[in-house]
Amino acid sequence: MVENYQTQLEELRKQLKTAEDSSHAYHTELDTLKQDLERAAPFEKEVKEKNLLIGKLRHEAVILNDHLTKALKYIKRSKPDDTVDKCVSSPPYPLPASC
Repeated sequence: MVENYQTQLEELRKQLKTAEDSSHAYHTELDTLKQDLERAAPFEKEVKEKNLLIGKLRHEAVILNDHLTKALKYIKRSKPDDTVDKCVSSPPYPLPASC
């Protein structure tokens, strides 16, 4: 009976040692992951800022494209000799004599 308790005690000690080793390994891994997270936080903030900037620039590009489209439609509707913009917006081949 005493031998049985001693063997159980030895097995429990082995299990405790294994559990302590696992716990230590997990705590080490947790510390490593926390350090990685701290290093990644500034980059995450920078990515969010850049995505916001990209969104603003896309919006501005859409607005400018709309304005350009409207201006080109206006130039096409106006008289040929009515504006200087017509000469400026012409392609690089020979310009009309009025320009």
